[in-house]
Amino acid sequence: NPDPIRGENGQGGFSPNAQADRNTNNQGDNHVAWCWKGGSPNIETPTSGSVYFPEGNNYLDLGSYTDFQFGTGDYTIECWVYHIISSGQQTYLGDAYGNSAGVYFYKDSNHKLGMYYSGQIATGTVNIPRRQWVHIAASRSSGTLKLFQNGIEVGSGSDTTNLTETQLNVGDTTGGSSGSMHGYMSNVRVLKGTGLYTSNFTPPTSPLTNISNTVF
Repeated sequence: NPDPIRGENGQGGFSPNAQADRNTNNQGDNHVAWCWKGGSPNIETPTSGSVYFPEGNNYLDLGSYTDFQFGTGDYTIECWVYHIISSGQQTYLGDAYGNSAGVYFYKDSNHKLGMYYSGQIATGTVNIPRRQWVHIAASRSSGTLKLFQNGIEVGSGSDTTNLTETQLNVGDTTGGSSGSMHGYMSNVRVLKGTGLYTSNFTPPTSPLTNISNTVF
């Protein structure tokens, strides 16, 4: 399983794979990745409990694992995001650039949530705000993918696509940029085999934990 490297004080750490010069850390360095820090993001101080993604196609490479092959089954991707810059398309979690058999969870240029494989699966109807923490989730259950923003369903689509790609990244795609995240992300969680959210819910306000079927 792709367990994160342990950082200081037992917090999660990971190696960044930076595609440009404006790195927070040098390429290949291990650092404390606050996406997995205990504690929910602080609205007043977005750096608390989060990872900062500057401009310049920076991303966290989670590696290539069969745990990220969702097949035709249920899955859930969720996290908290805080956009410093809202312009353009921006990636939350994505596979290898140009691969049609993996997930691409993103904000489109119209500031709406989206899920794309080889074609668009679902698009949100509510704008993602700038400089505000937002909980986002994509949950596929029984052949339907639903997108949630702050616990409210904002989009859905029929989805029985066989997802076979093993690569997954946070903040952009590998092998070419699909539009990098510009801001902060926190409490990223990926479930394989569980569509956790099927209707409106109250977003979590405590650290996300490894519940059943958590692969990251």
